[in-house]
Amino acid sequence: MDNTDTIKELKGEMDEKMIEIGSIGLFNEYLQGLGIRKPPLDTIEHRWEYRQEDRLTAMVTRAPSGEARFYLDARAISLN
Repeated sequence: MDNTDTIKELKGEMDEKMIEIGSIGLFNEYLQGLGIRKPPLDTIEHRWEYRQEDRLTAMVTRAPSGEARFYLDARAISLN
């Protein structure tokens, strides 16, 4: 499954809750504030997800080109 398929698969869930974070530094700060540890970026091949209570909370996707995109559940940000 490539990055495009991943985004299509999660599109409904993302439209309602997930927002893209444009900076890895800011993404990491949000994760730290939420107590979430992600693996090093260079170890993520296609997608990394973090779920709390079966709810998608954070996600990193990587395109075949290597470009990474970062997403967070907007509710997780607003609760902190």
